[in-house]
Amino acid sequence: SCAGNQECESGYCDGICGDCVIDSHCPQRQYCLNDTKDVINTCGRALENGINCKRGSQCLSTFCFEICQVCTEDSHCPADQYCKDDVDTFFCTPKLPFASECSRNTQCTPGFCDGLCGACITADDCGTGGDAMFYCRGEGSTSIASECFDLLDNGRRCNGNEYCKNGLCHKSICRSCVNSTLTNCEPEQYCNRNEFTCKAKQKNGRVCPDGDEQCFSEFCFRGRCRNT
Repeated sequence: SCAGNQECESGYCDGICGDCVIDSHCPQRQYCLNDTKDVINTCGRALENGINCKRGSQCLSTFCFEICQVCTEDSHCPADQYCKDDVDTFFCTPKLPFASECSRNTQCTPGFCDGLCGACITADDCGTGGDAMFYCRGEGSTSIASECFDLLDNGRRCNGNEYCKNGLCHKSICRSCVNSTLTNCEPEQYCNRNEFTCKAKQKNGRVCPDGDEQCFSEFCFRGRCRNT
């Protein structure tokens, strides 16, 4: 028996002098056989996958989940694979293709999981840089594989403001403007409410069939722009 490491030629005391006390005292690909009291600790060969284990350092793979495993999380696998759990047995397998059922982003080849593997979860996941303008079709749905698409031009059918280049979807159609409040028109333009488009404001003396908003002066009298 021993009371301290200094009493042992090996430098390791665990009640009895031995080759190790913890796994890191052993050479690479070995671990410390230290589970039996009053028995000399020795270094043994690390365990193959499928063998019962208590800790990762006992395993050749360094991953333990009751038995030695190839992996226990996706980051343990090559970049094009993820860690699959099959009845408490974990192994690396190729990432899932587009539209496959998934539970996390790291399972998917496209990189995103929203119930199904897709190219995005929100528009922020789509193209960046330059003048890239995209929306994520299928965003928030667990039954549609999400894809990145160009934002829609005016006149295209839409399901919400976020799908339109101008940011306005009115009655399921992308518009430049809806009225003087909901508008993307420039200061020198006004919103034509019949066409939902931006048109140039008129100077005094010009006809103003669309009313005050059509005039720079914001005053239309008897069909012509005038000063107030």
